[in-house]
Amino acid sequence: MTAPVVTAPTTDARLGKRQRQRMRMLWTLGILIASLVLFVQAKASPESFSHEFIEDIGAMLIGVAVLGRTWCALYIGGRKLQELVKSGPYSIVRNPLYVFSCIGAIGIGLSTASIVLALVMAVVAGLIFQNVIRLEEEALSERFGTAFTDYASRVPRLWPRPSLWLDVATLNVAPNRVVRTFFDSALMLLSIPALELIEYLQQLHILPVFLYLP
Repeated sequence: MTAPVVTAPTTDARLGKRQRQRMRMLWTLGILIASLVLFVQAKASPESFSHEFIEDIGAMLIGVAVLGRTWCALYIGGRKLQELVKSGPYSIVRNPLYVFSCIGAIGIGLSTASIVLALVMAVVAGLIFQNVIRLEEEALSERFGTAFTDYASRVPRLWPRPSLWLDVATLNVAPNRVVRTFFDSALMLLSIPALELIEYLQQLHILPVFLYLP
């Protein structure tokens, strides 16, 4: 009897597994950070201008993240590994969805009025996304060969270069993907009232504050 041939998992299979792991990690870290925020408060007084100003910047960044991710979905929704998209936001940075996700993470951190928590959120998001980005780019390299290599040599991975902007006359849009991306991203907006409620409960001394962060 011929022994069964054991094949290595494809890049797409490894990518799918990594994306599922990423989602589990995001939920786990989100719960941990939310638990931490219950007992942490920004040093700036809630009534101060600086406190409100930092929170407003955070809310603005969350809005940018929601709109930015939806904008990206117009160009790539449902075609992430089927087509090498090089126009619109993908003409200036290779991973704009993750760029906007990191912006949203920073926004959530700033919505606590703490610069330190915003930096923690940015670092955590970057660490979670880096392995998925690597696997996605391996899959694109396998599928598109020199076309992706040339694209990667011109367009930065995570730091946008606006001077490279290119667009197309028409787009093949998958409306369901765009709508789903919008609503998935809009969940970040829920952090704003949630953090306001936590701050209110802390002011009433219902929630104890164990740590004050700048």
